Amino acid sequence: MIINKKISIELLKQIREFIGEDIHMSIIYNGNMYHLDKYHLRDYPSIDIDTIDELNCLEIDGFSLHYPPHHIQEARNAIIDIHKKFKDQISAFQNNEHIDMTALGCSKREGIEIIKNHFHIKDNQIYAIGDSFNDLPMFSHVHESFTFDSSDKEVQRNANHTVKSIAEAIDYLLKKD
Repeated sequence: MIINKKISIELLKQIREFIGEDIHMSIIYNGNMYHLDKYHLRDYPSIDIDTIDELNCLEIDGFSLHYPPHHIQEARNAIIDIHKKFKDQISAFQNNEHIDMTALGCSKREGIEIIKNHFHIKDNQIYAIGDSFNDLPMFSHVHESFTFDSSDKEVQRNANHTVKSIAEAIDYLLKKD
């Protein structure tokens, strides 16, 4: 982890109320994933909770909203509304039908900037690969970016290169120099 900022539980509740309680939510707190509404991302172990108050905390690490599979446009519309209302309070990134939220200043783009400055890396030495909307801010902050041919067309338009695999991107970079 490069940046560790927290989100207040009150802000989490405000966003939950704004977006509606019918949208599934997962919350990261104290190294655990908690799910409201008994919704599970099958690849991750989680703890079911019925209310945010069950966390019994003042701050969390991050959270996500989960729209039904293939409801990418619905998630896109929601993120626009979230940005309008909460833009000075939280960072929100679309990841297909999911919306990932972090404290302001916690994004892949900011992480790259910290690493670049800490290790004195030149701009033309920074590359990135990503597969979803949450990678777009990072793409605009690196020398060259890569995404996959399976990524959304908008993500492909924002990347410099579309590849079939990470190996293909690495091969391209090794041949380039």
